[in-house]
Amino acid sequence: MAIEILESGQVLVRRPNRDELLQIRAGAFEYDDLIKLAEQKLIQVDVAD
Repeated sequence: MAIEILESGQVLVRRPNRDELLQIRAGAFEYDDLIKLAEQKLIQVDVAD
């Protein structure tokens, strides 16, 4: 969402990646994999800023 806000100035409540978010919430991913994804997203936010 941070990248979308930086790029468009809008908050999209209806998430295009809803299924992925629900899988994360349900515990379908390993913790280490989620940390790697989060680190990649942080890099994308830094680049977008």
